[in-house]
Amino acid sequence: MLIKLSAVDEAVAPVFRYHAEIVNRAGNHLKGFSVQIKIVFSDFKKNYLEASEKVIAEEVKRTTNGIAGAKTITDLETAVKQITGKDVNLSGTDLELMKKNMDQVAKLCGEYGIHFDSIETTAGRKYLGEVSRSGRYGDVVSLLYPKKYYKTKEALIEELKKTASSGNMPRIGGRNIDVYSTTHEFAHTLSSSVTSRLYGTKAETDFWDEIEEVYRDYKENGNGILGKYASSNQDEFLAEAFADAKLGARPSKWSEEVLVIVDKYFKKKGE
Repeated sequence: MLIKLSAVDEAVAPVFRYHAEIVNRAGNHLKGFSVQIKIVFSDFKKNYLEASEKVIAEEVKRTTNGIAGAKTITDLETAVKQITGKDVNLSGTDLELMKKNMDQVAKLCGEYGIHFDSIETTAGRKYLGEVSRSGRYGDVVSLLYPKKYYKTKEALIEELKKTASSGNMPRIGGRNIDVYSTTHEFAHTLSSSVTSRLYGTKAETDFWDEIEEVYRDYKENGNGILGKYASSNQDEFLAEAFADAKLGARPSKWSEEVLVIVDKYFKKKGE
């Protein structure tokens, strides 16, 4: 968004902090913005703030409908790119399966913002999904989908059944099972305990302190209710608890506690 200001009265200036929050919720939906040099607050609110909210709502609805109405993978890639403003490559995947998963991505981005730089498909991965971090500070984040599992819904469900039967994941109902991995990996895009400890802000390290406290209690008293993977480290505990809280029919108390912490630090204001 481009904001052009010139000699704006100091009485009007504070409202730009509020408008910045609107812009943040909009993501890349608004492409340009300018303000008259002389304007009273009531006119500013009507002409800019309220008008912007309306444009945002209409644009989000239009692009979300773009996911549901996609006829090809290329259509879907375009729709998701419009929503996120990020590079999207979904080649080699099943259209209907990815429409459901990209709809979940869009919903979670609407709640928590966009914390990744690209969505890509990969070949030869052993995991159901993955988040890669690169760059000097681990700040370039990619959400990855293995083609071997997302080429058909049947291939994904078969692998999920194996994962569930081995006790490596929380109990997710059949209605939501095919977006489990997307929801799990989205939690990883929010933050990494390693990179946040090294390069993060105080708020981010505080976030992990709170997650670690719940994780320790889970390790002592959870009896593995979230599956073996959740007990491997606090990053996987975060992702599994988040997925359970969002998708599980009866989320564990630890999952609900994790969601409260995630919402506290990452949920958009007003959501």
